[in-house]
Amino acid sequence: MKVPLLNMRLKQVNCDCDSHCGELVQQIEAQLPNGKPIVIMKDWAGYHVAIGERNAIGQFQCPPGVSEAEAERIIRKAMQGD
Repeated sequence: MKVPLLNMRLKQVNCDCDSHCGELVQQIEAQLPNGKPIVIMKDWAGYHVAIGERNAIGQFQCPPGVSEAEAERIIRKAMQGD
């Protein structure tokens, strides 16, 4: 992915969504250049991207998995908002 992210950190969390059922997953927590928090997780279903909520993956139903290109499009669109 070729999107500039700030303050990136890798974190492991137990994901309680219906798909992962408490499974330990790795996610990237970061910040977009416009200040919005973002969480990205990759698994067998693709990339899961949550924007605007810290630690959104792991606490709520995971956003649907998308391709890397679609994840990049979602992130670029969020950077244009506001």
